Order: sequence, then structure tokens, then C-alpha cells
Amino acid sequence: MSMYPLILIADDDPVVHESLGLYLSSEGYEHQSAYDGQQALEMFESLHPDLMVLDLMMPKVSGLDVCRQIRQNSATPIIMLTAKGEEIDRILGLELGADDYIVKPFSPREVLARIKAVLRRFSEKPSDDDSSIIRLPQLEISLENYQVKAAGKVIPCTPKEVEILHMLCSNVGQVYSREQILSRITVAMGGRAAEALIIEDVTTGASADLQSATELARRMVAQFGMDDVIGPVYHGGNTEVFLGRDFAQSRDCSEKVAAQIDEEIRKVASACQERAINILKANMDKLHRMADVLLDRETITKPELDAIMKGEALPEPAAQRAQTGSQPEAAAEGGAAHES
Repeated sequence: MSMYPLILIADDDPVVHESLGLYLSSEGYEHQSAYDGQQALEMFESLHPDLMVLDLMMPKVSGLDVCRQIRQNSATPIIMLTAKGEEIDRILGLELGADDYIVKPFSPREVLARIKAVLRRFSEKPSDDDSSIIRLPQLEISLENYQVKAAGKVIPCTPKEVEILHMLCSNVGQVYSREQILSRITVAMGGRAAEALIIEDVTTGASADLQSATELARRMVAQFGMDDVIGPVYHGGNTEVFLGRDFAQSRDCSEKVAAQIDEEIRKVASACQERAINILKANMDKLHRMADVLLDRETITKPELDAIMKGEALPEPAAQRAQTGSQPEAAAEGGAAHES
């Protein structure tokens, strides 16, 4: 197996393969090309790529169907790539399990940055392996491969949905306060808040986090009884059509209540985004320092993050420490050779 990440590019446009392939190769990534949906499925099964860049509109089998089939038994990250920019297309792709969504025309550098970010998120593993997998009767939730299995069958879930399930099931009977859930929503809104502050615009990059925040807000309002307007009433189960859900499903409340629930979800999400913006404004120096470190090192370790938050000097990267540590030995060998 190769030590470099393998990216499967599934698109019927040769120009996409050529331009994106050049950037991937320059960064040390391996890549393979599929030009229709059927070929993409076959190559996915045989190559087991680390990530797939998947076009929505392809011959033989559409990108949505490819994504749906892959998500039946794999949590491999998928970035949707398409010329269609309508909101419903983005929602469909993300609901089917895509981890990010980029609209053509695009910059290959942006796609490369998204690939790095998604792979970095998937490579992060909890330090305690025993807590990364939750096994309950007929249910298994794993943060190691971001999979959810019910009765042995893989259930299609986005990484953020897996994290939410893991949080809620990590300790059966554990109670989460309203403030704890609001804090998690605020964290999820951090990417969008940073975009608003730094580039004064919003992109599709925070779509997965937005989905996670909306789902948590929906549960607070409609299922956990944590909203003063809706009150201590349970709405939902598997039939809700509130924000973050499929509008084709039925609901168990009136049109008026459904509209109230939507409005309260928006209030929660907006308040948490404002909270995230205020936190970032108060720590703008740390935000810019993190950005500089990411540009230099591509990833931030926990010791590096702690140093940034404390305003301390960063520890040397592991590779640099290893190189520095080998220099005295090499110098000593060189000196001995010179003396001989």
C-alpha cells in the first residue's frame, strides 16, 4: 500500500483530470481517474482510495447515485464537484453523505486545500482507542472510520452526524445541559464566523459544520424541550420536516408550529454564530497565528495549539526535531573521519 494518499477523481471532463491531477502530483498525492459513474464505482472497490472527488453529473451512473452506493458500506470522504450550484443540489449531496461541495468553475488550489482539510479531519484519531468506538445492542458508532452500523448494516452518515451520535451515546444516561449543546453549536459555526470576519463573505466550505449545527439546534428546539417558545413538547422522531430534514417527509404538528420551530432553530443558529464571531474578535491575534502555522506546517498538533492559546513559542515539528537530533551525530562522524 502506498504511503501517499490516493485520490480518485471521478469526472467526465478531461480538463478537470488534467488540471487537478497536476496540482495533486505537485503535492505528492497519487491519483486515478474515472470518467463515468460505473467506472468510478468499480475503481473505488478495487483501489480503496483515501478520498474521492466526485462530479454530480456523469454518464451511466450519476454522482448522487455513486455517493449513495458508496455510503452503504464505506465512510471514505467524498467531495462533490459540479457545475450545478442550486441549494437543493448541495443539500442532496450532503444529505447523501458528501463531506464537502465545490461548485464549478473552481480553482484547483481551492480543491487541493479542501482535500487537505478533509483528509486532516479524517486522520485525527481520539487518543483513547477504547472510547472511539461505542457498541450497544444492535448499534455500533466508530470514530476510527466514521461509520455507524445498525444490526451489522452500515448506515449512511456524514462525519458530523457520526460525531453527534457518538456524543449523545458516549455515556448512556448522561445528561447534556442547554449550555453544553449551545457551546457545540457555537464551535460548529466557527468556520462560517471566521469567513465572515476575514474574507467578509461566505463559501460552501462550512456546509458540513452548518448541517451539524442545524441538526443540534433542531433537536434542542423540537425534541429536547429547551426552547421557551415551543415549550416542553416533543416534535419529530423520524417524521419531522424542520430545518435540516427532508421536506418530502411527513410531520406530526401543524403548519403554524412547524413555522415556529423553523424560526426558533434560526434564532439559535444565528445567536451561536454571533457568539462565535465575538469569541474570534476577542482572539483575533490567535486566529491569525493559527492561520500562519497552518500555511507553514499544514496541520496543528495539540501541543502547538496549546502554545498558540498561551502566547508561547511553538515546539519544533517532529520531523525538524529528528533532523536536528541527527546533526550532532553526523557532525561527530564527519569529525572522526577527518581525524582519521
